[in-house]
Amino acid sequence: MTDFWRQPIRGYPVPFDPWANPGGCEFHEDVAERVCAYWEATFTLRQGKFEGKPFVLLDWQRQLVGHLFAWKRPWDKSPEYSLGTRRFRELFLYICKKAGKTELGAALGLMLLQADGEAGPEVYCCASSTEQAKLVYDAARDMMKYSKTLSRKLKGLYKAIKCESNSGYWRVLSSAAKTKDGPNVHGLLIDELHTFSDDELMDTLEAGTALRAQPLIIKTTTAAHSGESPCNRALDYARSVRDGRIEDPYYMPVIFDGQADYDADPEVWKDPKFWARVNPSLGVTVQPEYYEAEVRKCAALPSRANRVKRLHLNIQTDTVNTWLDTTHWAACAAPDPADPCWRVGPCYGGLDLASVTDIAALALYWPLTLFLDVLLWVPSATVDTRAEYLIYHEAGCIMRTQGATIDYAFIRAEANRVHDEFDLQMIAYDRYNASHIVTEIADDDGIAMVEFRQGFLSMNAPSKEFERLITAEELCHCDNPCLNWMAGNAVVQTDPADNIKPVKPKRGSTKKVDGIIAAVMAVGLAMAGPTEETAQPFVVSI
Repeated sequence: MTDFWRQPIRGYPVPFDPWANPGGCEFHEDVAERVCAYWEATFTLRQGKFEGKPFVLLDWQRQLVGHLFAWKRPWDKSPEYSLGTRRFRELFLYICKKAGKTELGAALGLMLLQADGEAGPEVYCCASSTEQAKLVYDAARDMMKYSKTLSRKLKGLYKAIKCESNSGYWRVLSSAAKTKDGPNVHGLLIDELHTFSDDELMDTLEAGTALRAQPLIIKTTTAAHSGESPCNRALDYARSVRDGRIEDPYYMPVIFDGQADYDADPEVWKDPKFWARVNPSLGVTVQPEYYEAEVRKCAALPSRANRVKRLHLNIQTDTVNTWLDTTHWAACAAPDPADPCWRVGPCYGGLDLASVTDIAALALYWPLTLFLDVLLWVPSATVDTRAEYLIYHEAGCIMRTQGATIDYAFIRAEANRVHDEFDLQMIAYDRYNASHIVTEIADDDGIAMVEFRQGFLSMNAPSKEFERLITAEELCHCDNPCLNWMAGNAVVQTDPADNIKPVKPKRGSTKKVDGIIAAVMAVGLAMAGPTEETAQPFVVSI
């Protein structure tokens, strides 16, 4: 046997050695070579400079594919499986984006559909969304287009591929699919496991492999956010099998993981040598220049760093991370905030009334001068119970309203003063605790009010623009010490699609960010600009 097949399957920081615990199974080198030769003669690549060219396996891919199909269980020999059935029943591939895992998954699915010796194989490709699941399916369809062998055997349908010769088919599912019971699964491809919120679909489909002689489950993913998730549970199991803590000779973990290096050195993610260790396809499927550009962008947009670390370098990140660089924020302070030259042109407001007993904020943003002013109010009773509020009040940074709760009449009067004094176009508001005052301002005072939802979809673009203005030191703010404190408190929360929104450091924290959230809403209104709808005194939502 050649040395190539005796080597452990490449991974980082630890390879997987299929020889260490074969569980009585046997490796057939001739099968490995034959499968790889068939692969390269049959499958093609489809994008950029690789379009229409044979899918020539890189060494790490060749190891994975060869070992996956060439290990057999000799006790399962039968006329249908002369060497025995397949050893490995599950593959866990943990690798960063731009490493070619979509094309690899597509070709593996096509192998199971039409070249695995199975009668009536059912192959399912699933992801958290239909669009994501179709990425692998679309790659398979493109491979069919370039291959005479596949074009003759297979027929492409909408979200399905049919194999005429064995009555098999490949179907696309998402985690939102309603009908998932009763499958008889031969091959299951689970793409981007990190986007799954629960195991329901996977559990149902995995149970459907019970009646097959040699089913194969393939899970491919990049790193998930830290914390409890289906992806991180699968990663823990895969690491345990790879490291010998769990004996499972029928499970193949192929892991390219940057976590340990990052934990030891938080700056290692900027090192080109590290990029090559965690992406074995670097220089082929993606060039180092791409990584260099992504790292440069992170210097301008710090919130982007977590995205690059997680998706491109397989480093788990928190769903929240510190947002605004305090050095950049300090550099954005206007030299004379009271100078009227800052308050020129149309003005857009953002109103945050998150609590009736704590800080309320009205941010005012002038896009012509890129100037941000923020008015802050705190109920008198609250000021007296918190030392920092008392200090800010005495310094003139926050206004005290009478009573134990926010005085909405006072805030309404301030909104009208701003409207009369400046060219206030409209005010965005978070509807939480705001319905009564908003109706009065719109109906009685004639100020256009825009409900600004606080979800990722609404907050993502203005949050990123706000961050860009701060990092580029283009914004000028009023240098209010209380607002400066809020800027240092703000963190951003990230969803699976890498949309962001500012939030408090954690639920129940006494650190406030209301002025920053109001500012983001004001910037968001300025980005949208006035429309026919927002010209009305009262409008619906953004």
